[in-house]
Amino acid sequence: MTVSSRTPTVTHDPYSFPMEFLLLWWDDLDDLTHACRHLATSALAEVAAASAPLVTGLSAVGAWLLLRLQA
Repeated sequence: MTVSSRTPTVTHDPYSFPMEFLLLWWDDLDDLTHACRHLATSALAEVAAASAPLVTGLSAVGAWLLLRLQA
């Protein structure tokens, strides 16, 4: 008995149109979600970088006001 005689025969087409369509659709959806995640992360990093000087300035003004009120 050889290996090829024990190998089951495929009774259906493994590359059917519905399966190919589903895999292509899934791949496109995966690409879209990764692109959205990248854009959201980049936007958050830009907002954080832009707001850092503002937060620093407001903290300095707040500390200055607290020192002025104690005097």
